[in-house]
Amino acid sequence: ALNFAKILGKEDDAARFYLESENVKRAIMSLLWNEQGKFFVKAKEENGFNDNRIDISSFYAPFRFGVISPHDPRMKEFASILGPKLRRGIKVGGLARYEDDGYNRVITNSAGNPWFISFLWFIQYKIEIAEKVSDLEEVARDIEWVTQFSKTGMLSEQINPENGEPVSASPLTRSHTEFVRTVIEYDKKFDYLLSINK
Repeated sequence: ALNFAKILGKEDDAARFYLESENVKRAIMSLLWNEQGKFFVKAKEENGFNDNRIDISSFYAPFRFGVISPHDPRMKEFASILGPKLRRGIKVGGLARYEDDGYNRVITNSAGNPWFISFLWFIQYKIEIAEKVSDLEEVARDIEWVTQFSKTGMLSEQINPENGEPVSASPLTRSHTEFVRTVIEYDKKFDYLLSINK
């Protein structure tokens, strides 16, 4: 909205949109960041209840939408606890959406089923923080991991955490969309890092 207002020459509106976006950022950082646990809470309600389950959306949105830099130490702290929590009980790899996700859950002793979108969002974070070409080696392996579950060229919403069989909707457009976005971001970052490290 800020950029559109600037293009249209509406400087007063642009200033207002900027101030409001800064207010939202401050509110997110002051109300949703859990300093003790080093993560953004999944939900906070007026009655004081916090949903403190680790959630990929609470990790992805703050850096994707410019609330906090992916290089910020808080994001690195969150990343270090997110992986182990969302991989719990998953044999085939990938990440659940959030801790104890019960939607179409296959086994009860896991964080939930691995979702392609969850893993792809985490890969996008790793692309963002990569500083040299060698940092992208693990990312390339992660992207390859996704492709092994698309034997028919189709990605499902989730997979079985024990055998990798598709679970829920298949094909799912948002899984494919995030896969394409991830590959494009990888390609751009690879080319950029190659150009500055010559």
